[in-house]
Amino acid sequence: MKTLTLMTQGRRATPMIRMKLRLDKKIPNSWSENGYAERDWMLSFMKRHTKLSHRKPENTSRARASAFNKHNVAQFFENLNSLQGKYRFMPDRILNTDESGISTVLQAPKVIAPTGQKQVGQIVSGERGTLVTFCGIVSATEAAIPPIYIFPRQRIKQEYLYVSPTGAIALGSKTGWMTTELFPAVLGHIKKYTYCTVENPILLIIDNHGTHVSLESINYSRANGIVLLSLPPHSTYRMQPLDICIYGPFKSRCKVAFNDYMGTNPGKAVRIQDIARLTADAYLQSFCPNNIVKGFKRSGIWPINHLVFTDEDFLPVESTNRVDYSLSQLPEYEISQNNIN
Repeated sequence: MKTLTLMTQGRRATPMIRMKLRLDKKIPNSWSENGYAERDWMLSFMKRHTKLSHRKPENTSRARASAFNKHNVAQFFENLNSLQGKYRFMPDRILNTDESGISTVLQAPKVIAPTGQKQVGQIVSGERGTLVTFCGIVSATEAAIPPIYIFPRQRIKQEYLYVSPTGAIALGSKTGWMTTELFPAVLGHIKKYTYCTVENPILLIIDNHGTHVSLESINYSRANGIVLLSLPPHSTYRMQPLDICIYGPFKSRCKVAFNDYMGTNPGKAVRIQDIARLTADAYLQSFCPNNIVKGFKRSGIWPINHLVFTDEDFLPVESTNRVDYSLSQLPEYEISQNNIN
């Protein structure tokens, strides 16, 4: 506890100790001797306030913390309402797509181990894994379009989709990530299952990653009745249905599937050819109607609800808000020779 340079009986004392002494409250002798509250006070404080817990905070970048604010969210819902008023999209015509990386080496799930054992080991496929990108596509009517796998290969073999989710397709790139050249193929996959046309368009909600907003993708969308709506930057963790309720359970089930594979196939490593097969059950269990509906509802996209986020949701961004000192807000100031001098 930080102490101030205030003296009590020849020792430094915290404001709390000074207040206790003024109110004639009893304090432990160690407080008077050391001039500060010790660990026992903290333990007692936590016992008195059972709703508090000692937590490890998750690092959040400044860009992410400042981007999810009332202005950006209001702008998104204004665009959403404008498109809805123009096209009158039914829920089956509102879709969301996003990518997530799956490595051949995933963190092992939690296990039960003897109490007091300092280290618990679990066999994984290797030190570092190879990345495969998984592209999920869902609609507001509880439905999911077959996924897309992007492998770090220029040539795709049929064995990569062995026992994969029905209808899944495989694409290839040098790194295994989504590229501007591949995203039009994703749009074509969506068009195949939605039968979208200029007369019967769909609304596709995406993040603003550079691979999604290339000129080729925009021209393809325009020609095939795909209306693109971008989410605000650094806000997908609160506003994208796939990130809110689907990818979390999906990744957890993938960890269990990979761990089971390593346990039943001793000596074998997980290869990129095994990714589609090992993620098939996780996909069916996670991309279920219940999770999809929750994702669209919690994001306020369907049913459209611009009040889904309260003032409490925007509290973390208050510390990064800056006052807009425009010229119209500045007080009139008369410049004179005296001011210049």
